[in-house]
Amino acid sequence: MKNLFSIALMTLAFATNTFAAANKPTDAFELQVSRIANAFEGYSTYKVFSDKPEDMLKEYTQVKYADQSEDYSFNFKATGMNEDANEAGLFSQGVAYGEVMTQLLDEDKLNEAQQNGKEALDYVKRVQDVRNALETANRYGAIYGYDAGEQNGCASPTPYLLILNPKTKTVYGINLYPCQE
Repeated sequence: MKNLFSIALMTLAFATNTFAAANKPTDAFELQVSRIANAFEGYSTYKVFSDKPEDMLKEYTQVKYADQSEDYSFNFKATGMNEDANEAGLFSQGVAYGEVMTQLLDEDKLNEAQQNGKEALDYVKRVQDVRNALETANRYGAIYGYDAGEQNGCASPTPYLLILNPKTKTVYGINLYPCQE
């Protein structure tokens, strides 16, 4: 009961959902997260107590999923994102870049952008901005991971990128495939 109470308290105290459109980044690191998230649907913010990536990931699941966090498994050396599982993991900057660009450069999105010159130019600028934001976040010490249990607004499994900032003990979550309905 004590654990349940502490998890509930931690959830209330530290979980804050924010969205890039309505959120003003609080520091240079969060500005990079916001730039990445602007290409998707925004981001969520979770405060944790640890500054060690493995512990941050475990605390994130406790904050986000409370009593279901015990069902989670962890992969601290993942080579890609999993979906539709009670699993969270960490991976390299290269894997994060590949996962983000794969979702951003989706064939349907490219075809849609090519229908009109201005949209195509905006799309190219958005891709460049995300690439630059990832590179800058890397210089700030970003650690990357995923949450395979996340679902998008259509209740479908979705690739959910986690960006960890050990300096501020913050985990940011970005849905890389928001509901298209």
